[in-house]
Amino acid sequence: MIPLSTFTSPGPLVFQLGPFALRWYGLLIAVAVLAGLSLATRLGRSRGIEPVVIADLLPLLVLGAVVGARLYYVVLEWRQYAANPLDALAIWRGGIAIHGALIGGVLTTVLFCRWRRQPFWNLLDVLVPSVALGQAIGRWGNFFNSEPSAFPPTCPGNCRSLRPAGHRNSWINSISTPRFSTNRSGTSASAACCCCWCGRATSVVCSCRAAHSAASI
Repeated sequence: MIPLSTFTSPGPLVFQLGPFALRWYGLLIAVAVLAGLSLATRLGRSRGIEPVVIADLLPLLVLGAVVGARLYYVVLEWRQYAANPLDALAIWRGGIAIHGALIGGVLTTVLFCRWRRQPFWNLLDVLVPSVALGQAIGRWGNFFNSEPSAFPPTCPGNCRSLRPAGHRNSWINSISTPRFSTNRSGTSASAACCCCWCGRATSVVCSCRAAHSAASI
């Protein structure tokens, strides 16, 4: 039997000085955005996209992703906000979803391409590996927040992530079935996607672009 490794988050805070607190989640998201910008700029040059275009898109993309992530979460969890709808604006209390971020990011990119007259598929081909890299980095913010969901392990490298005592989901520690942290699998999948895309092993966007060009002839 493959041994089970168990580890616990050291906590959500990097450090705190008086009222100022730096959280791992925020720090990792910032690192993910900068890493994604660097990768997108590098890939953009190879496809004839000026760095200024990526730089102009980035703040809009982050805003669209955050708004989309929050709206998606609020819609799915509306029962939490039905009594006090204004609480939906309190994003600092938590509650975002990566699915909504992707939807918001794609819509923002479409509008940006129309505004700046940029080729959508070329730009998307540059952004996708950056998103995968950002997801691989930012995903660990969930670990530090003790938020990773899990499922019984069926593959090598089993591990279990325990919630700290007093955490709202610490009840999961009492489950006797070993749990496989989806943070690690999600990070590995995102990193693999990034490597494959950058290496041009597979490219869904290229296929879509080719189909779009063929349909336009």
